[in-house]
Amino acid sequence: MKNKFCYLLFLLSFFLNAQNIYIEKLDIKNGLPDNSVRDIIQDEHGYLWFGTLNGLSRFDGKSFKNYNSIPGDTTSLTNSRMVKISEDKKGFIWCWADDLNLQRVNPITNEVLNLNKHLLKRDFPVEGFRITSNGDMWAWGNNGCTKISYIENSYQLKAEIFNTKNGLTSNDVHFVFEDLLGNMWIGTENSLVKIKFSKGEKIINTYYQNTSFISFNTHKNNIWFGTTSKGIIKYNPKTNKFIPVVSINKKLKSNSVISINQYNDDILLLGSNEFLLEYNIPKDESSLIYHENFNGISKFYNDSFNNTWLIAQKRGIFKYSIGSKKIEYYDLDAEERFFLGDSDKQKILEDSNKNLWIGIHGGGLFLYNRNNNTFSKFKSNEEKIGSLSSNIVLSIFEDSSKNLWVGTMYGGINKINLTNENFIWHKPINNPINIFENEIRASVEDIKGRLWLGSKGGKIFCYSNYDLQFTFPDDLSKENQQKFKNINVYSLYIDHLNNMWIGTKGKGLFVIKSITDTAPKNLEIIHIESKNSKALNDVYAIIQDHNKNYWFGSHGYGLAQMSTPFNNPKITTYTQKKSSDQLLSNYIRCLFFDKDHNLWIGTSDGINLLMSNELNKKNKKFISIKNIKNSISSLTYNSVDHIFQASDNSIYLSTMGGGMNILNYSDFKDRKFKFTHLSVANGLSSNKIFAMQEDIDKNIWISTSLGLNKYYPKRNKFENFFVEGYGLNYFTEGCVNKLNNGDFLFGHHKGFLTFNPKNITKDTTAYPLVLSKFFVNGNEQIPRKSDIIQKNIEYIDNVELSYTQNTIRFDFSVLDFKNPEKIQYSYKLDHFDKNWSTPLTSNTAIYQNLPHGNYTFLLKATNSDGLELPKTLKFNVNIKPPFFKSYLGYFLMVLFFGSIFFAFLYLYKRQISAKNSIVFADKLNEKKLVYYTNISHEFKTPLTLISCHLQDIIDDNEVSNQTKLSTKKIQKSTTYLLNLVEQILDFRKIREEKMKLLLINTNIVDFIKNIHDQFMPLATKEGINLSFKTNSENIVGHIDVKMLKKIVYNLLSNAIKFTPSDKSIKISLKLINNNEYIKIKIKDEGKGISKEDQKHLFERFGKSENSSGIGLFYVKELVNCHKGTIEVTSEIDQGTCFNILLPIHKKHYKGEDIEVSDIVVNESNFYEPKLEVQKDFKTENANKQYSILIIDDNDEMRDYLGTKFQQYFNVFTAENGKTGVEAAIKEVPDIIVCDLMMPLVDGIGAIKLLRENFNTCHIPIVLLTANSSEHKKIEGIKIGADDYITKPFNFKYLKLKIDALINQRNIIIQSFSKNPELSMDILTNTDEDKKFIEQVKLIVEETIGEADFSINLILSKMGLSRTVFYKKMKEITGETPHEFISTIQMKKAALLLKNTNYTIAEVSLTCGFNDANYFSKIFKKYFGQTPKTYQVEHKTQS
Repeated sequence: MKNKFCYLLFLLSFFLNAQNIYIEKLDIKNGLPDNSVRDIIQDEHGYLWFGTLNGLSRFDGKSFKNYNSIPGDTTSLTNSRMVKISEDKKGFIWCWADDLNLQRVNPITNEVLNLNKHLLKRDFPVEGFRITSNGDMWAWGNNGCTKISYIENSYQLKAEIFNTKNGLTSNDVHFVFEDLLGNMWIGTENSLVKIKFSKGEKIINTYYQNTSFISFNTHKNNIWFGTTSKGIIKYNPKTNKFIPVVSINKKLKSNSVISINQYNDDILLLGSNEFLLEYNIPKDESSLIYHENFNGISKFYNDSFNNTWLIAQKRGIFKYSIGSKKIEYYDLDAEERFFLGDSDKQKILEDSNKNLWIGIHGGGLFLYNRNNNTFSKFKSNEEKIGSLSSNIVLSIFEDSSKNLWVGTMYGGINKINLTNENFIWHKPINNPINIFENEIRASVEDIKGRLWLGSKGGKIFCYSNYDLQFTFPDDLSKENQQKFKNINVYSLYIDHLNNMWIGTKGKGLFVIKSITDTAPKNLEIIHIESKNSKALNDVYAIIQDHNKNYWFGSHGYGLAQMSTPFNNPKITTYTQKKSSDQLLSNYIRCLFFDKDHNLWIGTSDGINLLMSNELNKKNKKFISIKNIKNSISSLTYNSVDHIFQASDNSIYLSTMGGGMNILNYSDFKDRKFKFTHLSVANGLSSNKIFAMQEDIDKNIWISTSLGLNKYYPKRNKFENFFVEGYGLNYFTEGCVNKLNNGDFLFGHHKGFLTFNPKNITKDTTAYPLVLSKFFVNGNEQIPRKSDIIQKNIEYIDNVELSYTQNTIRFDFSVLDFKNPEKIQYSYKLDHFDKNWSTPLTSNTAIYQNLPHGNYTFLLKATNSDGLELPKTLKFNVNIKPPFFKSYLGYFLMVLFFGSIFFAFLYLYKRQISAKNSIVFADKLNEKKLVYYTNISHEFKTPLTLISCHLQDIIDDNEVSNQTKLSTKKIQKSTTYLLNLVEQILDFRKIREEKMKLLLINTNIVDFIKNIHDQFMPLATKEGINLSFKTNSENIVGHIDVKMLKKIVYNLLSNAIKFTPSDKSIKISLKLINNNEYIKIKIKDEGKGISKEDQKHLFERFGKSENSSGIGLFYVKELVNCHKGTIEVTSEIDQGTCFNILLPIHKKHYKGEDIEVSDIVVNESNFYEPKLEVQKDFKTENANKQYSILIIDDNDEMRDYLGTKFQQYFNVFTAENGKTGVEAAIKEVPDIIVCDLMMPLVDGIGAIKLLRENFNTCHIPIVLLTANSSEHKKIEGIKIGADDYITKPFNFKYLKLKIDALINQRNIIIQSFSKNPELSMDILTNTDEDKKFIEQVKLIVEETIGEADFSINLILSKMGLSRTVFYKKMKEITGETPHEFISTIQMKKAALLLKNTNYTIAEVSLTCGFNDANYFSKIFKKYFGQTPKTYQVEHKTQS
């Protein structure tokens, strides 16, 4: 931004032509509260304040801040019709309004203090006020006067009233002022009072009582007082004496001294109603000056040129010249009006340029022209832009930026810039006939310093010292006027003979001979027209070479060279040709000779260069320079308007759209046409350049289509200068001139502009850069209306916002009122923006959704002339984080989360501890459960033994009935203990989720009725009425009978236990939910269960008075296993009711095994399958032809079973699985009874070893164990067990199982022997035995007919001993080897007889029998009929 752009306002020099002053208007449309402005001041910060008829307004160059009356707001203005405003020492603005009340505006907080209401607490009409050197405010009127001062080190005020009660002889005060010694003087209607303040005390002196003092004047050590009756009185502070001036008073007679003005040390001026009195102080001489328009001189104004201006009652103004005593009256077009009020009096001001301005109420604004003693007037003209807005002038003020502000009635504010601009616009014709008459296309200066200018409209103007001398053709002879008729001047040139050449468009060339020697009327003008060269018709450029030859560039006809123009002129024309060494274009726009006499030709299609050695050649060769596409160093644009050579010999070319091209002269000499390009991107205001000129500082001035530019080659920087108000930014092509006086001249379409580059200076004033408005989330923050700021934004340097107030906007301005619209701003929000913003004239910065944090808003700006201000404005913004992101929030969060963490850690440790305790307890419980389970298994075996022995006693016929009865009771208790053991085992299954349902489709009514019947004796014994009720006699469904019986048993047991006698227990069963569920209700009339105990009733180890341990928990787990629910309702002393809901349809048990079979009820075994046993099996097995191996680690069980089985079998025993396998291999028993849980090798392991052994794999095995889990049963059957019986068991049942297995074995063997079609696979279930039998069969069938067939042959092929082979065959088939061979022979024979047509003899031989009779005998023994009969019978069946 710095030094890159510089904007200067080209205002018209009103010192030459005051009518061209441009006036800018501001009114209510711009934000002013009212269009009537009575007073204007500028405060110590640089703000402008306007007192209007609708409040007070502060202006920062961009916007207005208004103060007015707000109903209901006691801190706003009480009266908005301002009369006068003033600033005190502390920066507060005092307003005097129409209601004669003083009000103080605090610009920091916007508060308004009403003098009467808030301070004096009384009505005190103010007719005048003054601020003294120490900052006190004195106000006076017809109620005395008051001193208003600030309480020390504060903004609070205190007031002291002076009236007839405390020192004044009259309350009617005319003036109050302060002398050089700080004494206060009060002029009243009745006396003069002096108040001296010293050391906190005041001394009041009264002088000239009964005399009215109405005016005063101080000059150095003299004080002059004017009275109404005693003339003028002089006071000498040194002597403290009053001296009446007799010589004056004699002439005054009885006239009142209305006004006093000591002009200098010698002259005193007094104004009265009728005359002006001039008093010579040293000479003590006075003289009276009269004027017919004097009617009360109220005010004097001394200017800088020894003139005193008088304001009287009559409108207009009087000028009095000291010394000559000459007075002049200027009516200034004022309307006739007498006895003007103060607001109507003329406003007079001498500005910083010593120009005197006078505003007239109704007459407009006037500027005094000292040269001709006249006034230029500025009137309101609605049709003219830039005129005064109203003729009623109320106030005039000059600010620090040298702007004149004119307040008007109804017209707002008018601004006139007073800067002495050095750019001067010259308008040759004030009212041109057409727009081209003032369009200057050519200029030239003659040897007399006269300036000749040619316009496109056909005019040639001659200026001397910028005064227009004459105009062509207007001032030419009539003959010459005809020659110049309807021409367009495009070029002017004065040759070495002082002849002026004029190039026109379409009218050819004109030559004015000896332009400086002859008067316009006598000038000789030659019109040159050449039929041989059209190039002389449209002449855009004229130049002369060092050989005195003339060159003409035409627009359309090429280049012409002329020699001896006035004596047989020789003309040669060069036009565009295809050859590369000829002209590029016939349209030539400019011609230029460089210092080496080379001719540069600018055309519409590039540049041609004619070297100096080519100038006089007949066949000239031109060098062509054009734009080359995609070349970064070629000419940027082919249309070239102007060419010149700078002092460093560089060639500058201006183009019509490509900016400026610079060719280094050393490159040119080397014929390297590499250009440096400068354009808008480098700072030019426009790429359309018309003319260029170098100043004495070697800077280049450039005219463009958008203002002037100044180029600094050393810095490669541009400054831009724009013309405002008159559309003077568009200059004309190629028109530039550097005059002998150092001025530059540039032509444009409305005249020409002149200036001296050395006089172009910039304003270096460091104007204040201020913030003017501040917005948060779109709302302007105003003191007293905002909870964010208590002072206006310009009086603070930081602000604190909440995290929700994160969209902010700054408005700012520079208090430079010259051209605020040209001021550029650049800003940056530190800690948010990385770079400064691009300099722009916009005075607003907006930031949205800022994260919380500390920011510094940095602002820098230029002044109106484009110079950067030295100071950077800084404003801190602290956006507080949300509470949870503040330091306290972080601390509390750390504290909170730390507490949570430590609490969590504590709880986690407790949880871990508790979990460990629970785990420990669970492990302990698990260990207990395992322990109890193992104990239960151990219990089962002795309990089984007890039960078996008890059953033996009961079955013994020799035992008495009484003994049997006692034994049955013992057996019942044993059965109960076994049930408890079963519950413990079930509980572990539930815990391990290994409890599987065994669903049986049964009649549930009969099932529940059976349980009811079982508990009926016990209930009767306890005196309890036990009943059963159902809504259907036949409810059939799928249930696990064992599980349901355990559920009902437990609940009934508890009910009987806790129900007193003479009470009842009711069991009910009904079908619900579309016959898919049953509901079992067991309701007693016992003591009941408390509400608290009910909450924990079904918890493991939950205790209540009605239950303890795992009973009800066990019941609930069983119900859950059965996909059902259980609920309890109970009242103390009313009883308890359990409701069980169970599904009975198999669809509710997906994935469960469903078994349907007949069932029986047994006290020791709830339900077991029925066995069909042959009645005579016992007799057949009574001869101990079979052996049994009992494997059990329990000695008592092993002894018991051995003892019980020894009467039926040959018994072998083993104490564990290992010894059992060894015994089985050794003894090869017919059947094995094996326990499941044993040391060393358990039952499963033993079975696996037995089935893998060839000698034992055929033996039937019955597993006998206390483990009743289903998966163990499955595992046992899968590994090879033939049956699985759980403890406790009934010996009879075990015996029947074993007998059934043996009997089944015998039946299979018999069936195999008698049925020829049965496969050998039925003889065994093991793969080893099947393979063995199949091998034996194959050997027999292959070798049976051979002569050497024998048992030994089979043994040799099998690789077995006779004993092993015999035992193996006997165990598998039940036959000896010989019997088995016979069986095979017979079965084969039977098949041959049945299926072939062999004879008996052939069958006999085929089956290994040589004797057919012996064959028939053996065949009959096996099948009960002869072979023949068998053959016939079976053939018939076929």
